[in-house]
Amino acid sequence: MSTNESSNHELELGISAYAGDKTSTSELLLNLEGCTVHRFIEGTGDHAGTALMAVELPTGDGVGVQISMEVDTSQVRVHPIASQQDDGSWVVDPTTEKWALSSLDKPCPECEIIEVVQKDIMDPENARVVIILKSKIHESPFAIDIHINDRGGTEFFEIGL
Repeated sequence: MSTNESSNHELELGISAYAGDKTSTSELLLNLEGCTVHRFIEGTGDHAGTALMAVELPTGDGVGVQISMEVDTSQVRVHPIASQQDDGSWVVDPTTEKWALSSLDKPCPECEIIEVVQKDIMDPENARVVIILKSKIHESPFAIDIHINDRGGTEFFEIGL
């Protein structure tokens, strides 16, 4: 997967944009580029099978973004290899590893979202979004999948940091 379908810009949207329906999911996701991840929290109840990535928005607000997890585990499928190409785009290796949610949480809040890669975002059956992260304890950038629901979107939650 490459970033041909995403663009690199800062929107600086606050939590009110995530609570309403005036801003597209694509723009809300792109707004996360350059933001700090504070922690990862395992979903419970209706949100079991997902985890919440707590992100500090450019405005200082906190938003939770759902990421995909392995069914009935506390593990996340991680693409351990994400590399930037000469043209500035990113390529995410399709190979995945299962990482414990606690290993993702360990470097936080020193973890930064460096790119949001969107593919087929307008096609609910094929929509895919990965977040490329860098942290001080991982050798190179890696990627995780954002949870995409049946309508091709994801849920955002206002949270305190």
